[in-house]
Amino acid sequence: MSTTVLRHEAIALDEYPRDEAALDEYLLARSPRAVETSFKVHLLDGSTVLFPEGAEIGVDRLTGSGERYDIRLSPMGSVSGVGRDSVTALESFDVLIDPDRTVKYNLLPGLISIAAVTIAVLSAR
Repeated sequence: MSTTVLRHEAIALDEYPRDEAALDEYLLARSPRAVETSFKVHLLDGSTVLFPEGAEIGVDRLTGSGERYDIRLSPMGSVSGVGRDSVTALESFDVLIDPDRTVKYNLLPGLISIAAVTIAVLSAR
């Protein structure tokens, strides 16, 4: 048995300049950003796309191998990308194992079992 903690962290989408000339200059200087950890994309329609191997965040699209889920988290199929105009939020997550709790939770039942067996053996004599 292991004790895990699920850690969530928001991934910021870049804010682009509103002025058209400044936007063109900004986009020319910027290459797509790769996110190499798994993350979720929350969409305007309430569905979610999971990119388990990460994806590339481009100017107008997130590109990668993902799985889409509806608002009830039922699978909807594979996707190769998502338009940025339909994205409401990005969220990375990690499952962390808490080693201290894991040792405590595994050690206590083991000690109780040893004590119970010892008492049973000594009582049988």
